[in-house]
Amino acid sequence: VQAMGLQGGWPLNVFLTPKHKPFYGGTYFPKPKWIQLLTNVAEAWQKHQPELEKSAEEFTQGLSSSVVERFGLKADEKELRRTALDTIYTLFAKKFDSERGGLNYAPKFPMPSHWRYLLQHWKLTGNEQALHQATLTLTEMAMGGIYDQIGGGFSRYSVDSQWFAPHFEKMLYDNGQLISLYSQTYAATKNPLYRQVVEESIAWAERELKSPGGGYYAALDADTEGQEGKYYTWTHTELESAWGEAYDMLADFYNIEEEGNWEESRNILYRRESPEAFAGKYDLDASDFEALLKETNAKLLNLREQRTRPGLDTKLISGWNGLMLSGLCQAYGASGNEEYKQLASQLGEFLSGLITNGKLLHQKPNSQEPAIAAFLDDYAAVIEGLLELYQATFEEKWILLAQKLIDTTQQLFWHSEEGLFYFTSSDNESLIARKKELFDNVIPSSNSLMARNLYRAGLLSSNQSWTAQAKSMLNLVAPLMQKEPQYLTNWACLYTEMLAPTAEVAIVGSDYEKVAKETRENFLPFKVLAGTKNESNQLPLLQHRDSNADRSLIYVCYDNACRKPTENLSEALELLDSINPG
Repeated sequence: VQAMGLQGGWPLNVFLTPKHKPFYGGTYFPKPKWIQLLTNVAEAWQKHQPELEKSAEEFTQGLSSSVVERFGLKADEKELRRTALDTIYTLFAKKFDSERGGLNYAPKFPMPSHWRYLLQHWKLTGNEQALHQATLTLTEMAMGGIYDQIGGGFSRYSVDSQWFAPHFEKMLYDNGQLISLYSQTYAATKNPLYRQVVEESIAWAERELKSPGGGYYAALDADTEGQEGKYYTWTHTELESAWGEAYDMLADFYNIEEEGNWEESRNILYRRESPEAFAGKYDLDASDFEALLKETNAKLLNLREQRTRPGLDTKLISGWNGLMLSGLCQAYGASGNEEYKQLASQLGEFLSGLITNGKLLHQKPNSQEPAIAAFLDDYAAVIEGLLELYQATFEEKWILLAQKLIDTTQQLFWHSEEGLFYFTSSDNESLIARKKELFDNVIPSSNSLMARNLYRAGLLSSNQSWTAQAKSMLNLVAPLMQKEPQYLTNWACLYTEMLAPTAEVAIVGSDYEKVAKETRENFLPFKVLAGTKNESNQLPLLQHRDSNADRSLIYVCYDNACRKPTENLSEALELLDSINPG
């Protein structure tokens, strides 16, 4: 539709010739205009069919042009360099909202890859502004209306620039990524707010999205009973009845107004202070106030669950579950909570059940729908999740499964002439155009996810062809990244990882799991982690390692060349920081 010179958006309506080629389109048409448009299209087809077919052919050719041609992508043959990373950051920083976090426009979407990139940039360069912008954004989101202050989990976006009024739809793909991001930021800062968000969001997903078969459903609707946000918002009278004598204080904390702070005299709960700071205003003990919050929030949650629930989208999409798998693994690493590792393993088993004859399905099929072949983003997100699951559990079946899916992806999606992956596989049905996804959005682009997978899987598997392929993909995008970084921040994450460079950390010995658990609690984005009690026959990184029943050795390696092993975790962490100064 944009190629036709019209405004794109949703809902999208496009008219095709009988040969499936587009000749006209648009977004929303009110009923009278829609009827008139149908009449006009029918008349035009009868009177001007040759002209319409010619136009459709031109549009189809335009759509078929490759992303490499359209953006003039040409590989940057220079080695990765710090000056390029500084350029990327400087341009990106011009977009910051330095007061409320995020970028300086509305509506505001969470955009997890933005803030992950800033965390990695800070870790590599020591740039405190990058860390501040990331933590400002995460704190403002966690205290805003976009976050469900009662039940956990994030809405899809905020319609304003303050993170106050959300579009109340809750998506699995957002929350899986945000669980990852808040876990990583907790590991970096130890801010208890971020750990609370992780715990509450996982509890919400278990309570409201978990399917009996082990996967997570796709989404919860924004509307109930024809009104957006009705399930999540409260009138002054409802809250006064629920909170009783504590109303005045809690209304102050959650910014409740008698006439409502939102539509239809209803209130969105949000806060501007931490419980500790707020308790000081009322001369309360912080722990007592937090106990009161926990008690009253549980009461509100119970009352809310008696309302008509939002509609549940029960699709079990493999890629979105892959993002959730990564989130559970990151949550386990940052917190050490064994329950999260168990949930991750269960989800890994569910996803392995969506692989038939070595190929992944887009979603779990049901009796009413045929099986749908997975797209590149499904493969990429599931592979990422499996790589994280191996590093959380050290069960080699997970990395072996990831390796097999990478091989399948290479066979079905790789376009060697342009050096990127197609979005649809070679054995999918033929579409108007076979496209490649380049730009990172709310979900990172499937090509950037795959490039990071190839790099990290290549390091874990000692597969230099994969790491070389990842670098080649990054070099292709690097010049564009230095012009429009906000659309390529997951690629920028890969840039920091390759520039750092990324360490291969192997832990071998009797208490390898304990040492690994302590390692994961640190924010170490520039590493891959492998572990075993004895040497492994599957992973070269774990072969020919000295193990002893009474100790564990930590090997820190770069490009398969290892430093002297140590039994002391602090020494290993110092070695990592000496290579990756922060």
